[in-house]
Amino acid sequence: MKRYGYLVVEGPHDIEFAARLLREYGLRRITYKRYLDPFWEAVIPKIFPINDNLLKRVPVPVFLENETHSIAIHGAQGITRLVEMLDETCAVLNHNQIASYGFILDADVEHPPQQRFSSLLVELKKQDIDLPIPANPGEVAGTHPSFGIYVLPDNQASGTLEDILLQCAQVNYTSVFDAARNYLQEIEPSQFTPGDLQEYNKPAGQKKAHVSTIASILKPGKAIQVSIQDNRWLEGESMIIPSVAAVRDFLVKLFELKK
Repeated sequence: MKRYGYLVVEGPHDIEFAARLLREYGLRRITYKRYLDPFWEAVIPKIFPINDNLLKRVPVPVFLENETHSIAIHGAQGITRLVEMLDETCAVLNHNQIASYGFILDADVEHPPQQRFSSLLVELKKQDIDLPIPANPGEVAGTHPSFGIYVLPDNQASGTLEDILLQCAQVNYTSVFDAARNYLQEIEPSQFTPGDLQEYNKPAGQKKAHVSTIASILKPGKAIQVSIQDNRWLEGESMIIPSVAAVRDFLVKLFELKK
């Protein structure tokens, strides 16, 4: 019997980041429903549109499998939905069969890692979700089930996934990293209205723009998550960057993975 794992992350970039790290352990994406382990069928939405919203993405997880593991990675579409997504999934699955549960989320300037971690624990208690509680972010508690919370970029500093991706790009795409940074620095802000720069001026806005600019060269006209999946952000020397290695080690411990 395979070991089932369930990981909830904030959005599509985080999904691809985790999936790309798990690829190293032989876990491959399930593209067609006919190949999906029947255990997961209950979490596949049966109706459209979701909440009557024609523009809302259908919240189907990304499923990864190898000979020993079957893992679902669910995008919660925002930090406030992480615990709600976990609760909804547990309600429709035989959650006693799930061996591992985890969260991956960003820290930010207003909410450092320890605060994010503590807030999630409060929400878990409110929802009466009974899981073994790790002492600190980045740690894994329990065995069956095991549970862990990882706060990007490193469980200590404020930041986001983009901090890690930029470190990877600086190693594997050095010239593109430099060219994209120079391009952004040379933009004349006077040509924009405050509304134009609303997203750019957020705490992580410039880093997101830097990642987006690099991805637009690697995968013109495609989403950043496609570039994370297909390009060399997470290959070779970038895999030994401490922030990357730490997330990988967290996932290995959480899901009890072996090469």
